[in-house]
Amino acid sequence: MIWYISVIDFFILILVLLNAYFGIRKWRESKININLFLMIFFIALIFTAFRQLLFGLGIFLDVFFGENLSINGIISLIILLVPIQFLLYLKEWKRYYYLPLIFAFYSLYNLYFVPDNTIFRVSSIVLGAIAFTILIFNGIRRRNGVSISIGFIFLYGLAYSETLTLLTGAISRLIGVLVLLLGTSGILDKFVLIDDEKEEKIKNTWIAKMVK
Repeated sequence: MIWYISVIDFFILILVLLNAYFGIRKWRESKININLFLMIFFIALIFTAFRQLLFGLGIFLDVFFGENLSINGIISLIILLVPIQFLLYLKEWKRYYYLPLIFAFYSLYNLYFVPDNTIFRVSSIVLGAIAFTILIFNGIRRRNGVSISIGFIFLYGLAYSETLTLLTGAISRLIGVLVLLLGTSGILDKFVLIDDEKEEKIKNTWIAKMVK
């Protein structure tokens, strides 16, 4: 493994840990269940980032079951399906809440019993691309930085595609977790997705208090 790939992976791990910190803080402030659910997502990211760093150091950390099912595969499923569940929650599509669970069972079955995991890979990429694109556009429309940033995590998953080189994969992972950090830390909401109407109301309230 090229040394600078390991350096990038180290920074990715730091960024993922920061994401987890802001995610925990956000949940403690809001006590919203979906934010607690996202903790599973952050734990999965920490695992993959740590595993990738070890892999760069020549340490392979994984356990396989059946044909293609592995710990890393299960973690990858979590990274894919938790944001989709988050999307369904945001859109209040309650009748579809069970779909990620169905896809999870299908994927686990496919990976365990089927030697060729091409169908799983293709379906995951297509499903992820659609869901994460919706998350980004939904976040822009609703001025929700977390939604946008979680949408960009698709780049993190795409980095493990066999079509990418080591460097482009590392850069893709780095961009994914960096944008995620901008969302979880509140930077996107505060400095990018400025609600002009809300700002105007605050300004008018401040002026009214000054007049009194």
